[in-house]
Amino acid sequence: MDSSRQRRDSLKATSKAFTLIELLLSVSLVSMLMVISVPFYQSFQQSNELSAAQDISERVLRTAKTYARESNNESDWGVYFINGEAILFKGTTYATRDTSFDISYGISSRVVFSGITEVSFTYPDGAPSSTGILTLSVSGKSESITINDKSIL
Repeated sequence: MDSSRQRRDSLKATSKAFTLIELLLSVSLVSMLMVISVPFYQSFQQSNELSAAQDISERVLRTAKTYARESNNESDWGVYFINGEAILFKGTTYATRDTSFDISYGISSRVVFSGITEVSFTYPDGAPSSTGILTLSVSGKSESITINDKSIL
């Protein structure tokens, strides 16, 4: 009886511990999952930054157009896009604006703007000073906003 009891006790003791092979397999599996998931996470993060930047940009453009149409200080209003922010300004151009009315909207510094990066809307009809496409890009992914005489798409 003592020998069977000793075998049972020794089996219990060994079954509670991890072997080196089990530990290496577990670490390898977790490492492989991490390597596979990192690119997916980065892609998700880039898409999220791009989507947020597009939403903010469209909102600021619509705000500028609304301010110009609703006679806010009886002036033209515009938006200037520079990496890291969109600036809502009062005036015909960004260079000649009234800086006391500037409102800055933060956008991820990884988002790059190209195309039409400055648009002003005329008082009182809200017509854009220029039309074209504003392109937002993050690491090869891009979205565009079209500004025409009638709307912001």
